[in-house]
Amino acid sequence: MTTRIKPDEQRKQQIRAAATRCFVRRGFAATRLLDIAREAGLSKGGVYFHYRAKEALFHDILEAQFAALQDRWDAAQDTDQPADRALRTLVLTHVQTLEQSPDEARFCNLMIAMASQNPEFREKFRTLAHDDADPLRRPRVARRLRR
Repeated sequence: MTTRIKPDEQRKQQIRAAATRCFVRRGFAATRLLDIAREAGLSKGGVYFHYRAKEALFHDILEAQFAALQDRWDAAQDTDQPADRALRTLVLTHVQTLEQSPDEARFCNLMIAMASQNPEFREKFRTLAHDDADPLRRPRVARRLRR
């Protein structure tokens, strides 16, 4: 059974993808909502309808990146594997994703840079990083590492 994405969520994905490309290319400070709108093929109002400020959009992308990372980690886990193989699988899966999506790798670098420069982003980054995003904190991974 296929899952249908609501048009509103599709539009947000389109905007997030365009914003990611703009942030990676120009940096956060130099990117305007108008740049994102043009990259997405939308009007500025079309972007503004979903995101009132680029900070909110950046936060949404940050959350989406952490969710994708967590999904990758969850998919790579096999509770029957020894810890060394599980960790190897996790790293290989992550590296493959970064190779296939270079903008994601660049955005990860931008997230880290933003977290070091901006207290609001740093707090958001910390919150997401500590909210079960770390596979080593999850019970099933922790059990394997204790073997």
